[in-house]
Formats: sequence, structure tokens, C-alpha cells
Amino acid sequence: MSRRALPIDVMMETFATAFGPQGIGVLLTAWGTTRARGMVRLRTIGGRTIAQSEETCVVFGNAREAISAEVPTKSSPWTRLPSE
Repeated sequence: MSRRALPIDVMMETFATAFGPQGIGVLLTAWGTTRARGMVRLRTIGGRTIAQSEETCVVFGNAREAISAEVPTKSSPWTRLPSE
């Protein structure tokens, strides 16, 4: 069974292609369990990948799944994301 790509995955993959290793992808609070498939591409080519940590997420869905799949290289509260 084939599953259509989610818009966030398409956006992240396009971003990864455009910016390569200079890209920084940030996954914020959201419902879902996509495991950030688009973010995998960015990490694979050497870009930075960050997820919002549980302590500041309103909904710890996508970020939790991505962190458990070890997709983001770092997890931080949203208040610290600009300095990451």
C-alpha cells in the first residue's frame, strides 16, 4: 500500500535539496506520528535537525516520534531554539 507524502515532508525534502548541509530544520509541537520523514533527508545530507522538547510542547506528538526515531540531532525547549 502506497501512502501519499504529507505536505511537511514535501516541504522538508525540498528545503533539504535547496539548502543542503547549510539547512536547519526545526520540528515544533504538533499532533501526529509522521516521524518527520522529510527531516530524515535533511539530516542525511548533513543539515541540522532540531525538535522541540517535551517540556515546552503543547502536544508532544510529531516531535516525540521524531526523537524516538533519532531523526533530530538535538531537542530543545522552544525558548532556546533561536540560539541553537
